[in-house]
Amino acid sequence: MNARETFEQAVTFRDFLPGDAIHICVQPSQHVCLGVNRPVLTVEDGLDMLLGGPAWTAIGPDGRLLCCGGFKLLWPPNPPLTDGHAVAWAILADTLGASHAAVTRYARDRCLEAPYSRLEVITRMDVPPEYRWARLLGFGNPRVLRKWGPEGRPHVLLERIK
Repeated sequence: MNARETFEQAVTFRDFLPGDAIHICVQPSQHVCLGVNRPVLTVEDGLDMLLGGPAWTAIGPDGRLLCCGGFKLLWPPNPPLTDGHAVAWAILADTLGASHAAVTRYARDRCLEAPYSRLEVITRMDVPPEYRWARLLGFGNPRVLRKWGPEGRPHVLLERIK
């Protein structure tokens, strides 16, 4: 086992808990997420995230929360036409650092396993790392959303169709 494998084994994943929202030190670039536009989240924000669909939390070797992510169901399944439509979300900690690769692999696997016919992610156009991370997670077919969100900034919608 090499050093990278050893370090990545130290990153653990579990189901998201509403209190995780207040314990993650959100990256400054992510102070707008899921309609929440403030640097400190509340337990109520966490409840809204949890009620939207399945979610998970990554925990670093030092016990700090590295990432919270999940899916928010937009449209339920309508068999046989669709298995549902959801948006993927993630909140990354400012201390993610070397755990980025392990978190990315885990998030990509969750997106690939998601049961939805349509899964999408929305990134800010002027924050290229968000777009690059969405591509690493397997999302494609980018479309520009002009005047999107509370600040009316341009965003990019990427999708994964099953």
